Amino acid sequence: MVVRSIRSSIKRVRKFLNRLGLSVGKCFDEHELVSLLKSVNVKGDGFWLLGWREHGALGNSSTINVILIDRDDREYVIKLLVSVSAVNVTLPVKLLNLGDDVAGVTIMLDNDLAHISGRILCVRGIEISEVS
Repeated sequence: MVVRSIRSSIKRVRKFLNRLGLSVGKCFDEHELVSLLKSVNVKGDGFWLLGWREHGALGNSSTINVILIDRDDREYVIKLLVSVSAVNVTLPVKLLNLGDDVAGVTIMLDNDLAHISGRILCVRGIEISEVS
């Protein structure tokens, strides 16, 4: 009976993450991922975000641990396994349109050149566990 309860609650968390837009194969820049995590408290559906932390940023992979709590005070640890890619572009400043959303990237201006860099995180695995 307890196993069935845990499975159904983890299934509910997985459905919530899918509705939130956080699923395997999705890619985000750092700003988008942080905004998505912060939106948990707004979109809620009975879940609240306690926090997150990035661990083990080794080369091109990383793990982000997210902690959620539900309305029944059950705590969940969601381990996001992500691939990390860097974006580096240099282009003339006159081609840069700062009216567009440039969140999640760093832009350094050097005379007539703009150097743009940032990280792209692609979800390659999601592990959910309930904390007893």
